[in-house]
Amino acid sequence: ALADQAAKKDKSPAELAEWAGKNREKVISAADAALAKEMEERRKAAAAFYSDVLGETVVCPVEEPGYDNVYYTYTIVAENRDRLMQYLEEQGIETKIHHKILMPNHTAYKELPRPTIPVAEHLVGQILSLPAHEDITSNEIEYVAHHVRAFYGE
Repeated sequence: ALADQAAKKDKSPAELAEWAGKNREKVISAADAALAKEMEERRKAAAAFYSDVLGETVVCPVEEPGYDNVYYTYTIVAENRDRLMQYLEEQGIETKIHHKILMPNHTAYKELPRPTIPVAEHLVGQILSLPAHEDITSNEIEYVAHHVRAFYGE
């Protein structure tokens, strides 16, 4: 859009170069924003597929009305998480456990009183992030989903 604005002003190549130099941050910011939006849309497509295919097998993220998840990670809640993780690794699928340690249990908070958080303590043993980066292919997403379902006998 910014390049179109510059072109409409009938500038010479030298003037365009000077304009681009003066507006470099705006041009880069616009390009970065467009790329970030494209990456977000690809992650959302992966998440939509996972949710559709795995929603009856594991607990998938739910996007509440009025909120917009960019799916930086796609984290499921899975029974037998550690065995699932090992099985997926054997199939060549890398998974991760993000935030293994609850915030109140970090060293920085050791002097503070520990809250009673039984639900969080239970869920931290079940969360697992599946590959859902912006460069994952449809075939790779299908492969991951197939093996998650296969683990649970589906």
